[in-house]
Amino acid sequence: MTVNYKSKTQRVTWMYNELKNGNVLRKQEMAEQFDVSLKTVQRDIEELRIIFGEEYSPYHLVYSKAKSGYLLDLDVVDVLTEQEILATTKILVESRAFLKNEIKGITQKMYHHLPRERQRMLEAYVSNEMHYYVELTHKSSVMAKVHELAEASRAKQAVMLMYKKEHEPEAKAYHIEPLGVVFSEFYFYVIAESNKPERPHPIAYRIDRIEHLHIKHHFERSESQRFEESSFQQRIHFMHTGELATIKIRFSGPSPEAVLDRLPTGRIIRHEENAVIIEAEVYLRGIEMWLLSQGEHIEVLAPEHLRNRMRERATKLTELYE
Repeated sequence: MTVNYKSKTQRVTWMYNELKNGNVLRKQEMAEQFDVSLKTVQRDIEELRIIFGEEYSPYHLVYSKAKSGYLLDLDVVDVLTEQEILATTKILVESRAFLKNEIKGITQKMYHHLPRERQRMLEAYVSNEMHYYVELTHKSSVMAKVHELAEASRAKQAVMLMYKKEHEPEAKAYHIEPLGVVFSEFYFYVIAESNKPERPHPIAYRIDRIEHLHIKHHFERSESQRFEESSFQQRIHFMHTGELATIKIRFSGPSPEAVLDRLPTGRIIRHEENAVIIEAEVYLRGIEMWLLSQGEHIEVLAPEHLRNRMRERATKLTELYE
């Protein structure tokens, strides 16, 4: 059927959309459809090749001998695969780190280079989760603050925060030297040096609780003092720091592997009948909360003051149910 597209712009636009939808363009068919010469179709194809080459696109217009026509070839080195997009979308949704409209915007950008049919398929995979997506209680966007604080950390710039703790009526000013930005258990945090001798460990500030921030002067930090986010996250739980120490625990539950995944610095140092002894370096305040969640499957062996602390907590728990 002849399509009455006399102008080059109309033809190229139609062909562009066909290619983006995953269809194949064959010169003879295009010439008959547009009632133009093969040379005209070839010039249109060259125009499309330039368009796809200049725009920010992972596609290249190529000729396929197998299909006897022109199609878009995906440069898989430059873009996420369909499997990677689906897995990443699942992680984004389950993290609940962003507002619902932000999640939709991010996923739409990831889907953008896919043919529309594949876009619809991926959207269908997560449509139920998106429909029932529950935003965090603070219901605020943190993206801009995350970026600004990460940049301040990289540039070694001090920051003044107006920070409101959950049970305090008003925000208070805090002057920090940011070490880095991390994500854990639903929330983004900026990690800062402590300026209190009684609290020598890093302090975590939840970014959604920062009402305002102001970038201030440059500060010095030597390379030996460089903060490693990954190393920090391997040792912290529920973003509570406290003393950094090596613990030993006896685990008698069904999956030592799950414990080692929870404790990235952990290693099994001994096997016993129906149990393993695990050693790990962790921040003690946060690990207490996780240890309690394991109930009778975990016994703290060392350090002694943590063992005593767990005994006290177990006694208080027992009293609650008497």
